[in-house]
Formats: sequence, structure tokens, C-alpha cells
Amino acid sequence: MAQTAPVAALIAAHLLKPINDQSAQRVLTVERGVLGEPRGDCHTACSVHAAYDESSAQVQVTAAVFDPEVGLLSV
Repeated sequence: MAQTAPVAALIAAHLLKPINDQSAQRVLTVERGVLGEPRGDCHTACSVHAAYDESSAQVQVTAAVFDPEVGLLSV
């Protein structure tokens, strides 16, 4: 049963490959990675925006973490 999820993910990736936007996938992966870093909970306010610059082939990221008692923690 444990192998069902990886197999389903492979099938889904294969079916979606023709319509997947690689630039969107790239920035989505970065955004999700950044959002996973604060190790907060559902009360942790954080935001992230990633944009892929094709001319430089780099991903630019802007992120912020907020604490209701302290305010802005980092950008």
C-alpha cells in the first residue's frame, strides 16, 4: 500500500507534463520551500513571492514573516 502514492504521483506527473508550465513550477517549488522554513503553525503569518527572470535565469524571492506580538520579523 505504501507504494501506491509514489506510483500515483508518477502517473499524475506524466499526464500533466504536456500542460505544465516549467517557469510556474519553478517558482511554485521555491515559494513552497520558503513557506516551509519558518516552522510555524496556522497562526504564523508569512508571505512569499517568487518570480523567474528568463534573461538572467534566476529566481527572485521576496518573503516576510510576521509575529502578532512583535510585528515584522524578517524580510
